[in-house]
Amino acid sequence: MRKITALAAAVMITATAHSAVKVGVYDYNQTFMTSTGQTYEHIFLGSWGNLNLLYPQQTGNNVAIALANIRGRNRIPLLTVQPYHISSIGSAPNLLSGITKGKYDRTIANLCNQIKAYNGPALIRFGHEMELSGNFGRYDWATSNYKSFIAAYQHAITVFKANLKGISGISYVWSPAGNDNANNYYPGDAYVDIVGCSLYSWSAYNSQYGYSGTFDEYFGWKYPVLSTHNKAVMVCEEGIEKHDNQAAWVAAAKAVYNKYPLLFAVVYFNSVDNWPWWPNGPIPDWSISPSVWTP
Repeated sequence: MRKITALAAAVMITATAHSAVKVGVYDYNQTFMTSTGQTYEHIFLGSWGNLNLLYPQQTGNNVAIALANIRGRNRIPLLTVQPYHISSIGSAPNLLSGITKGKYDRTIANLCNQIKAYNGPALIRFGHEMELSGNFGRYDWATSNYKSFIAAYQHAITVFKANLKGISGISYVWSPAGNDNANNYYPGDAYVDIVGCSLYSWSAYNSQYGYSGTFDEYFGWKYPVLSTHNKAVMVCEEGIEKHDNQAAWVAAAKAVYNKYPLLFAVVYFNSVDNWPWWPNGPIPDWSISPSVWTP
């Protein structure tokens, strides 16, 4: 019981002065299963319409079991909820309006039943990277119509909170990519506990645009956008391409964390990407060794 209480306390994040930044991992490759030093473990719900479709896929496991397994590794779950449309409810173009009108309330309630069965601390990241133009058409919730996203996000988080009332250690992560236009999509302080972002570096991409590709360069652009809300900030997805010098990049990143006082956690994306970064281009591989990432 003391272990669960400690985890619950750790998840209650507020915007405070900088302390040691915690790390975590999205472990699709399943190479961090016994790695120590990971405060957070990230999983993706493939679609909120299928509560058994989780990445990393754990055969036969639903959300409750997957979250409990993460807690069993003494880590706090970061659950990304991908609200793809459900054809029996509505179409992709009508997803956001459908959420706002309550058509997906039962879908949220079913997910919350799994989280309640787990009955532990968790970070819930809903509808991520909504402002990234490359995601328009890829993610049903990504859109240039930020007002429709805000309305849907506010409604969804309201329903989550109503269904999870009384469950301690639940925090909600609003997580754009961190582009300059991200704050157009900000739903308001009442709906956000933590502000997240994504940050990837790949020399084959960086060189096309004259970027150095360091953590400091990329986060230096994102942080002023994210920190304006005075909320705790989390890099929910971070990656450095496998064929670049990962060890040097990670070491340089950790050396500048203290420049960003609201930054409290960075979670690595240990997987091959599933999307080419330019038309007909290669797919980057973010896989990393625990010996490089683990503190």
